[in-house]
Amino acid sequence: MKNKFLKMMILGALIVSTVSCKKDKNENPIDPPPLTNELQLEGKWVFESLEFLNTSEVSWKEGLEVNTENTFGYAPVMFSDMMGFDFQTKAIESGKGNKFNFINDGDRNQDETKEYWYWNYLNEKQSFEIGQINSQLPPYDFGIHNIKNIVLNNDGNTIDFDAELTSRVVGGKLTETIETPVHIVIKRGESNNKVNVTIGGTPLEQILDEFQNNEDNKTNAEKMIGTSWKLSSGSTLYNPGLSDVDDPDQAYLKIIALSLDSDNNLLYRYSYPLGVVAAKTYPQEQTDLDQDIINIRMGDGNRTPYSFIKWKIQAINVESGTIQFEDIETGTVRDFVKIDNINIDFDKEEYNQIK
Repeated sequence: MKNKFLKMMILGALIVSTVSCKKDKNENPIDPPPLTNELQLEGKWVFESLEFLNTSEVSWKEGLEVNTENTFGYAPVMFSDMMGFDFQTKAIESGKGNKFNFINDGDRNQDETKEYWYWNYLNEKQSFEIGQINSQLPPYDFGIHNIKNIVLNNDGNTIDFDAELTSRVVGGKLTETIETPVHIVIKRGESNNKVNVTIGGTPLEQILDEFQNNEDNKTNAEKMIGTSWKLSSGSTLYNPGLSDVDDPDQAYLKIIALSLDSDNNLLYRYSYPLGVVAAKTYPQEQTDLDQDIINIRMGDGNRTPYSFIKWKIQAINVESGTIQFEDIETGTVRDFVKIDNINIDFDKEEYNQIK
């Protein structure tokens, strides 16, 4: 009996001990290893997206032409061909930090013999900075300033953060700049895709296309591209005969048809004693076209020396099919009408011919 009682006591003690151990384990669990928020930036990252948050600061302006002259220094365009970040571990010569490169379309800035940017961890690897070594080289500050609100996702392989970028004031001088807020997302890895740039959620490409395709925002020369024009019926046409001495001062009155192609080549035809010459071609300078000026070269450089006629496009209405040119030297205005093809047959009898 005593042995049986002893066995029951031992068994009861074991049960109590087991229950007690289980209870203690549940009430005092072992804490898991602490999660770290430290950044691990070394290596290459895909530049996923760049959103400009203050639309009033960077929205394009009505009537402002979208061209290189106006977009240089405008941050949405300056960053638009970038594809990634390269955080290197090599210290730059100045000691400001480690070497940083932007990965661009066309492999620009990947010259390992050059140092343009640097980067550093800040606040015990809770933040970071990207700076440009020389604010004048490249001739635009690509530094990413005041980085904050950093969020790590995907085990730290995707990073969202807010920052500021230097941008030229829209329509202002190159020296007129602002610091404008942006939201950036980068993802560890490499890609051949350009960054998705948006302004207030709208893609940059869509915004600029609207201005480029808006006739009101085009120069007269841009409106002329891809169209052909002939001298209006009843206009004065200089038409010297075979025995006449050609008067170079009247050469601008010989032009009977014009066309400007997308490569900035001017096609033109003019009268000569036996009819109208086949279309000649003369390339135009963009600086002249920006001012609505076209240049026409006369002569062949051999029997007749080259001479040049400079016309300014005064007004154009593609829909109604009318265009006016002013001969800059004489101030004479010439009226032309739209035609389908510059290579049509011309009847000089419909003009007021002078010799």
